Amino acid sequence: MKKFFIAALSLVSSISAVEANWSEESKKTYSKLMFNTAMEYQRYSSVLSVPQTIDMINCIGSFYEVNYTYNEWERMFYEGTDEEVQEFSFIEEVCIGMVKMSSEEKPQSINI
Repeated sequence: MKKFFIAALSLVSSISAVEANWSEESKKTYSKLMFNTAMEYQRYSSVLSVPQTIDMINCIGSFYEVNYTYNEWERMFYEGTDEEVQEFSFIEEVCIGMVKMSSEEKPQSINI
């Protein structure tokens, strides 16, 4: 199962060959925006703990940092097309699976 998630994330990563570099400020803004949105709408509270949610947000961010500029991601966040929303949903699903499998393999305490 773990190999499936890694393969799926690798496949999606290889589809977009753009090398986008985000500034440290962009990364912080992304993390805050995603975390605040997840907490406000309780997006993952039924399947992930707060530390797992942070790990999942970082996982999603890793994909977008490599494949899109921060401005492209921000536009998609607010005005994403159906195709972009489908892409996000797929990445999100893969990352949730990876985080859940990862937490099953190691102790429950995660340093933030």
